[in-house]
Amino acid sequence: MSENIPVTPNSPKAAFGPNYILFCISRLISELGTVIFRFTIGLYLLDATGSASLFASVISLSLIPGIVVNMFGGVLIDRGNKKKIVIMTDIISGCVVLLFAFLFKLGSNGATMLAAVTIILSSIQAVFSLAITASIPNIAEKDDIMRLNSAFQGIGAIIRIGGPIVGAFVYRIFGMNIIIFMTGIAFIISGLLEILLRYSNTNKADEKKPYKEALKDVYKYLNTQKGIKMLLAATFLSMFAFGALSNVVIQYITYNQIGLSEVQLSQIQAAGAVGMLIGAVLITFKNNSLEMFKKMLSFFQLQMGMTILWIFPMLPFFTDAKTWLTTIIFCLLYALMGIFVGFVNIPALSYIQSSTPEELRASVIGVVNILGSVAMVVGIWIYGIALEYFNWGYIVTIPTIIIIAIVALMKRTKSLKHFFNNVTW
Repeated sequence: MSENIPVTPNSPKAAFGPNYILFCISRLISELGTVIFRFTIGLYLLDATGSASLFASVISLSLIPGIVVNMFGGVLIDRGNKKKIVIMTDIISGCVVLLFAFLFKLGSNGATMLAAVTIILSSIQAVFSLAITASIPNIAEKDDIMRLNSAFQGIGAIIRIGGPIVGAFVYRIFGMNIIIFMTGIAFIISGLLEILLRYSNTNKADEKKPYKEALKDVYKYLNTQKGIKMLLAATFLSMFAFGALSNVVIQYITYNQIGLSEVQLSQIQAAGAVGMLIGAVLITFKNNSLEMFKKMLSFFQLQMGMTILWIFPMLPFFTDAKTWLTTIIFCLLYALMGIFVGFVNIPALSYIQSSTPEELRASVIGVVNILGSVAMVVGIWIYGIALEYFNWGYIVTIPTIIIIAIVALMKRTKSLKHFFNNVTW
């Protein structure tokens, strides 16, 4: 039954109220368990087999369920009770991991078992991720959606910084079996906490409508939404360029071309997460959703502009620079980029969540996720090939300048100007 909760300072759905706190605690517990589990699975595989290709194969298997769920699962989630889906997926994930802990203890610890658990867990968590993202407008008041998204991204940034460190420590001291057991318990605790979350306006999609017709309704809706179509285009550009640059090119530049160490590369990656955390905190306390959303494309241009500065090691003054100085400059650039990533991603997601009807929300978010995943895969492939044939300086600057110019042209179009002038939150 729908709950319409009045907003007061002590309301469950008010900013920093019980819902906000419960959501943050449950996400911190579950996400930390997930990151530690995935990180230590990689360490265990490398220790047990020494095979980098086997390690990469198992990790890549975890990406496939997300694409499938985002492609087909949105309509089914929109038809169901999102709160029950969120709770059950976390509890089921915990039960799966605890069963794996039992089997692992008995000696079922081969690569095939690890791959099977990875696929099963990734599938369940992909459903969870889509459901919880679509549920945020049911958990927070409309004016606080961006704050809750900021908290979500901030928690993710903290875990990306500290999760691998904690995981490596626990793995070396206590071993893999303890980590598996702790991860299972973390999922179950998170699921039990989610029972206490208060949801409102839980309108489900028409369960009688054929699946194909429901899927067509999603794309018909998207075709009428200029704002969301603009965000889809921005998502494609961002993931094609920045996603590929930050996953492939930055490692190639720093590790292969400049000769930074693995530790220095990890420090640069951590700086990006710190920047995202700072961006999330700034958005949380700024509390002006509409203003942030209207400036989103400008923030995206600044984000890409920071990327052009990656070529600084090619400048005469820096050609003989010490690696520690190069690392510090890259860390500063990555931190600034992380801030702008937060300024782009959080308002964009918040707009989609607040403007999309309840019965279509998970499906629309699924389309955005698919587009981003496909764009990043294509970008990684193209940039990877280009690095074999062209100077990396051209690869960083030319596509980035083109994308900044495309966004500048988008901002000048009458339809987009009209949209931003009339958009409401």
